[in-house]
Amino acid sequence: MENITYHLATEKDIELLTKLRVTFVEDLNGKQKEEDMAEVNRHFREYLEQALADGSYISWYAKAGDVVAGVGGIVLRRQPGNLKNPSGKWGYVMNMYTHPEHRKKGIAGVLINKLMDSAREVDYHAFELHATSAGAPVYEKEGYELHPEPTYKKIDSI
Repeated sequence: MENITYHLATEKDIELLTKLRVTFVEDLNGKQKEEDMAEVNRHFREYLEQALADGSYISWYAKAGDVVAGVGGIVLRRQPGNLKNPSGKWGYVMNMYTHPEHRKKGIAGVLINKLMDSAREVDYHAFELHATSAGAPVYEKEGYELHPEPTYKKIDSI
């Protein structure tokens, strides 16, 4: 069994996190236009520069030897509370990705737990995410349940 190590991302890892996000997006959606990905990457780098510095985004990644095997992130946000979550603090898990050759080794489960533990350290105890069909069993194993409320979206074209 390979030795897997886990690393909390810092501002020094922005380029790595950006490359991993491209890999994730293209694995999920197929090869994208270079100019479209350049725009997405520019915005993601800007976001990471601020969010890693102010603690509103936490990322962990896994390495198998010198190779990055997986990554995950969590956005920490506040909104008005409700009866189920009075604090209004939510951790939104995103950018969960394990390279195909490292899947089925428990890496994603460890990453999601490291993300939630990091969020709990700053008093976040409610979590949500969107899952692919391949990722759903990992999250269900960690106690996530499919929520019955539908999500509606509207994105203005720019």
